[in-house]
Amino acid sequence: MSGTTIIPRNDEGFNGYITSTTTALLVSSVVPPVISTWERLGLTLIQKDQWVLYRDNWVIIYEKYTDKAKRTSAVTKDKNDLKAAFIVFATPLLTGISVRPELTNEDRVTFNLAAADTTPTARPVIDVKPDVTLRAKDGMRVQVECRLEHDQSRPSKHKDCDVVEYRHWFSEKATPPDPANPTPPVAAAVVKTIGESGKAKFIIQFAEADAGKVLNLEARWKNSKENQKSGPWSNPAQVMVGW
Repeated sequence: MSGTTIIPRNDEGFNGYITSTTTALLVSSVVPPVISTWERLGLTLIQKDQWVLYRDNWVIIYEKYTDKAKRTSAVTKDKNDLKAAFIVFATPLLTGISVRPELTNEDRVTFNLAAADTTPTARPVIDVKPDVTLRAKDGMRVQVECRLEHDQSRPSKHKDCDVVEYRHWFSEKATPPDPANPTPPVAAAVVKTIGESGKAKFIIQFAEADAGKVLNLEARWKNSKENQKSGPWSNPAQVMVGW
């Protein structure tokens, strides 16, 4: 259940929620060690006091709002503003509470928190390759940028991968790609897997002896837990390593 739907938006539901949760926060355990619910659920004293103050102010304004003789446009606005302010205040706190190991089933019912989803969602096989761009930088550095086919505006990782895996080799000179064979086989002896990056844009540092050489680099979207689901290698990209 998302943080935007935990707290009821209608007045009657909100009234029941803010009063019942405040009461629950102020309850203390009956067995040692004696501890209040707000402490057990990880709230600070200031956060607890603020929660209680919202409840106290709500009780006053809601009583006026439900009495037609006292309801005015100003009262209605105050009621709506207080509700909105409490939702902004409490939503991040509820997100933190929802993952507390001390959270009980009774707490989940009181605070309207769904049980955590412990069943991991299976990721599909990645069947696309990244578009790779290489940019030579000063100091024998090369910037690698990997893009998704549908998002060429900026480097970004595939949603089902953990890291970008890359491998490179050097050649004597730049060779234009062959349209009939865009991914020529590379002899195993010259292919070297050099690592992984958690970002789609990263820098590789080369040695001074590599300056002036033509770098060939391939990359793929890698599923670190299930390597068989990793994507195919990209077409080789080339750039001359600068000084």
